[in-house]
Amino acid sequence: MEIIDHSKSLLENIYFLSGPILAILGCLIFYQIRLAKKSIGLADQQIKEAKNYLRTISKREAAALAAKQVEVFVEKIIPMGNQLYEKKKEIDYPKFSGEIKNFTNDEIKDWDKDFTSCFNEKMLKLDFLDIQLTNTLEGFATYFTKGIADEEIAFSSIGSTYCRYVETNYPQISILRGCNNPNKYYNNLIELYRIWNSRLDKYKIEDELEKKQQKIREDINDIEKIKQQASKKDKIIKPLGTE
Repeated sequence: MEIIDHSKSLLENIYFLSGPILAILGCLIFYQIRLAKKSIGLADQQIKEAKNYLRTISKREAAALAAKQVEVFVEKIIPMGNQLYEKKKEIDYPKFSGEIKNFTNDEIKDWDKDFTSCFNEKMLKLDFLDIQLTNTLEGFATYFTKGIADEEIAFSSIGSTYCRYVETNYPQISILRGCNNPNKYYNNLIELYRIWNSRLDKYKIEDELEKKQQKIREDINDIEKIKQQASKKDKIIKPLGTE
């Protein structure tokens, strides 16, 4: 069988051969497309696996950093807080019982004139322990507000203690922020406090709600018991002939 028909012109022979050639090329192109799709699918799968791996590594590192910061809090911040507490007792430092609001200098000055006067006088006698504690709390909080460490892990162990330190030293923190541009200072400390304090409030509300629900369940049980006792004592006299 001759591929080329010599009785026909060159153009006719080329036209005749173009059909099988195009069919072969089409098959090759289709095969390449299938290979490309398969390669893309494999690449997508590899990307997903890489993302999952990185996510797992990130979570593990965030958990490890959280544990490390909890260790820093226990070994460094708590002793500093205790030292500041003892110093306040020594100099009869006034206790702040106001409301936690915006951490502003003016807010403290306007809160209570007598407190502010005593506060300003005795703040200088704290030997900068308040500044040291506030700066350390700010550094501690930065790990969590920037997403470097897992704040949920840390909260479960030292969340309430952290919030108590911030509340106890609220006047000093507010004064140290200044009045010209307070938003420049201790933002991480304040942000973490608001997150953790809101969570503590939520847990407190949920706990109170559970106690009330439990009390309601107990009251319902008591009512049912009373109804049962009343039913046993309830005597009915039926008319004659109706039994």
